[in-house]
Amino acid sequence: MATGPVFTSEAGHSLHAWYGAPKGIAPHKETGTLVAANRKRSLITSTRTYIADAAFLAGVQSDDRSLLRHLAGRLDAPQRLIWPGRKDCPPSYDVNLGIHPGDLETALTTAPALPRARPHRCNAWIECAPHTPRAQPISDQPLSFSPHRPTHAERWERRLTVTWSQT
Repeated sequence: MATGPVFTSEAGHSLHAWYGAPKGIAPHKETGTLVAANRKRSLITSTRTYIADAAFLAGVQSDDRSLLRHLAGRLDAPQRLIWPGRKDCPPSYDVNLGIHPGDLETALTTAPALPRARPHRCNAWIECAPHTPRAQPISDQPLSFSPHRPTHAERWERRLTVTWSQT
């Protein structure tokens, strides 16, 4: 005989009151009512924020042109699909905008506006060497994922505002 919570209005249970996803669901041999094999519920919560119609621009700076060509080639012909956000929201446009001369800040601030990008002004974070002018330390590089004592390493970043022309 199957045991576990029964999901019917007669049994007084509902999926709405169930915290975790029911496992091992099968029809009861005698009544045909669906029952779950797991009797315990575990509260699993997570906070996720999704940005509808988001536009992302990322860049890599290197003096090694062959590395940049290799990365551009991987973006043009990835071995797996690229998911910059939710898995059910693949990129709508080309993800490789080419190799541009100059440093990363110049490339970001002179890049054309992304399709449907709003607003035409956004923030950029550029990772840089320690003690770079206008840079600040950020401690967000995970060293340990321990739930009891997570630890992070420090890195430096410089923030700037990127404004695109509204053409």
